[in-house]
Amino acid sequence: DISELRLVMEDVSRDEIVEVPTGVNASVDVQGTVYENEIVRQVIGHLPGTFGTPGYQLDDKLIVVLAQYDTPPLNPDGQDYQGANDNASGLAVMLEVIRTMQESGYQPYKTFLFVAYSGEGREGGSLVTRPEIAKLLQAKQGFSFVFEIEAIIDLRGLGAAEGDGLVLSSGGSLRLMELFEDIAKREGVSVKQVAEPMDISVIFDEGSRSDSGEEGPRIGISWESWETSSRTSMDKLDAISIENLEDAGRVITYALMVIGREIQY
Repeated sequence: DISELRLVMEDVSRDEIVEVPTGVNASVDVQGTVYENEIVRQVIGHLPGTFGTPGYQLDDKLIVVLAQYDTPPLNPDGQDYQGANDNASGLAVMLEVIRTMQESGYQPYKTFLFVAYSGEGREGGSLVTRPEIAKLLQAKQGFSFVFEIEAIIDLRGLGAAEGDGLVLSSGGSLRLMELFEDIAKREGVSVKQVAEPMDISVIFDEGSRSDSGEEGPRIGISWESWETSSRTSMDKLDAISIENLEDAGRVITYALMVIGREIQY
């Protein structure tokens, strides 16, 4: 009975499996529907974490990296914006982070979710500015209740030729701010913080979301003055600064690899 199972549970060590024969065979019949040729707006990559260090389970911690991949609608003259900096640059850095992790043999203790999302226009009748992480987690069975979000990193406008360095924006994640700022300075990249409107009840010093309606600690990373050419005909490939793009990519890759393994950062 239940009381006996509770006594057994007290003596069960971590990761130990106890089998209790019931003498009853049970089966479940699930009816499903196959949908083909559905429109998929978000492209999601999943890099699972390992268990972690002894005494710390880290693979249930989720780091979400976001980069918008689409461009604004046609302008009044019917011309299309190339969107080289906003936001092909952010997407390029995200792909290079993935490549670097794979080719270097880096294995995170925590789990990464890389998302190229559609953020322009209207989806389902409502304006989409940035995707809800809870909806993205529904893409794979079990993700919605398995993971605790450790950090959300939004990449945008990282190849601007103007500007002196990286700009970090966050509504309250002091921990993420300090990490990216420290790594940027180590790499010789100028960096400054730009505050976003913040709910004073949301201060993610330890990366917890339990006391807030926010999905998790979030930080936006851009290159200074990226907005100058955004949504204009000037946002072309020949206006991208390779040097600035490489500086941004180096800092972001370094920081993500730290977050993916460190308990205290």
